[in-house]
Amino acid sequence: AASDVYKRQITYRKTLPAPVTGEEMSLFSILKKNVGKDLSTISFPVTFNAPLSILQAVAEEYEYAPSLLERAAQTRDPAERIALVGAFAVSGYASTSVRSSRKPFNPLLGETYECVRTDRRLHFLAEKVVHRPPVTASYAYGAGWKVSAAGTVKNKFWGKSLEPVSYTHLTLPTIYSV
Repeated sequence: AASDVYKRQITYRKTLPAPVTGEEMSLFSILKKNVGKDLSTISFPVTFNAPLSILQAVAEEYEYAPSLLERAAQTRDPAERIALVGAFAVSGYASTSVRSSRKPFNPLLGETYECVRTDRRLHFLAEKVVHRPPVTASYAYGAGWKVSAAGTVKNKFWGKSLEPVSYTHLTLPTIYSV
């Protein structure tokens, strides 16, 4: 029954089924024509998209959450705990080096994405809750930790920087000092 799902060996894909192909256009040439505009309103050629949605991209930010946040939940040392939470906060950038030249697809309003990794004790659920500007809300949990977050991809490109708007709320067990 339900417990059999957790006993089954799961094999995950290591590569995409086909290489990234398409027209070779300069991302910079498109961006320089749109300096100061909201990037979510600019139409890019479909070949500029990564083969995943924004909701899946948000899930990728939780790749290291189980190992880092479980350790943070278990430690009683406040300095180690904040270091582990800080490591989790920046670990989401680990996946961006591979995908920095492609943007994820914009999901439909109300579209959801769920990722359950029993091998890593990670449960993740995200939904697109506002269409314009596009806002996603997500909830993730594991052994001893919970994260709720919301964010928008309403980014303006100013030539050197982007301005994302988001919040993340992490809940860990209370530690008591002696």
